[in-house]
Amino acid sequence: MKILYIAPASPFPAHFGGAMRCAAVLAALGQCGSVELIVVADEPGQRARAWLAARGATLWATPQRGALPRAARIVRGAATGRSIPALRLAEGRLGEKLRGEILARRPDVVVLGDTFLGEAAPALRDVTPMLVVDNFNVESVLWKNVASVTRTPAARALYSLLATNTDALERRVLPLADRVWTASGEDAAWFSRTLALPRVDVVPNVLPGRAPLAPSTSSEILLSGFFEYPPNEDAALALIGVSQELARRTVGHSITLVGRGPTRRMRTAAFATPAVAIAGEVESMEPWLERCGIFAAPLRAGSGTKFKLLQAMLAGRALVTTPVGASGLEIEHGRHGLVCEYADFASAVAQLLRDPALRERLAAEAHRHVTTRFGQARLDDAVRRSLGVP
Repeated sequence: MKILYIAPASPFPAHFGGAMRCAAVLAALGQCGSVELIVVADEPGQRARAWLAARGATLWATPQRGALPRAARIVRGAATGRSIPALRLAEGRLGEKLRGEILARRPDVVVLGDTFLGEAAPALRDVTPMLVVDNFNVESVLWKNVASVTRTPAARALYSLLATNTDALERRVLPLADRVWTASGEDAAWFSRTLALPRVDVVPNVLPGRAPLAPSTSSEILLSGFFEYPPNEDAALALIGVSQELARRTVGHSITLVGRGPTRRMRTAAFATPAVAIAGEVESMEPWLERCGIFAAPLRAGSGTKFKLLQAMLAGRALVTTPVGASGLEIEHGRHGLVCEYADFASAVAQLLRDPALRERLAAEAHRHVTTRFGQARLDDAVRRSLGVP
């Protein structure tokens, strides 16, 4: 079987959720046949370029081209009802370029690696025997949720527009695919119910297996993420509020926020909260997971499954999150972690801080759960079944 994989990010270095997904899907496709890779993404770094070149991959860089073109794209999206990220791809004539590549390469399967790459589907439907669209999330639902936690009217209006126009994109292009992939059963049910798609397969987010870190008795609480993304900023601000509540209860603790793009609101709130530190972007999460005792993610918006939670559980750290954070991860409250609404979040964190035995038990079960249910073999099996490969 000859497969052409159109990825929305370089699979290397796998230092954020999208790249991790691409790396895992690429590995699974390699179990099914010969794979040719085209990466359609922002300008990658030198290491990524070298990795792609060494593997004979094709790179189509899509630079943002500054604030004015982005503003013009937003205006066109508003005027035409087209999804703004997909418009960026349409401007680069993605469908026509891919059609030419498919006619030249003659693959048996074409995998478009995210919802917005589905913009190319109408141009490809008649030139490939099997067209697959992979979806990290139900993007229209995700952006609607993002709008609900965005703190400025202008940003809320923009994300609401993105949600509406992405819903139109999903309805226009996903029915053209022979297979639609999504990361969780909840998202698959939404696609089947809302769009009446005949073939939706769960291809879960996974991580390579590893031994857990040594048990930790630390009272440090960790949250990681790209904080310019509104749900992560919202979770960080919520966790700073948890710190203030724990201080009122005289519960000893510290909180560290690790990741790119800490916002002005986060810095202001953290400056006024002595137990909170902002580390910013780091080379590796490993040292930060090693030193913390609890990973806390009070997420109120999102879709799909969250790599940051999978990483923490695989590392053997006790987890506290919300039902939104736990979605798609098959987490059993009280067994693999504590799952609660934000109103109860401070109490759940305090419970773990005061009960080292519970923390150690949850951490061990979390590691076992991820290793058993979210390893690469599960994704490999899902991809083989979807493509009809024995």
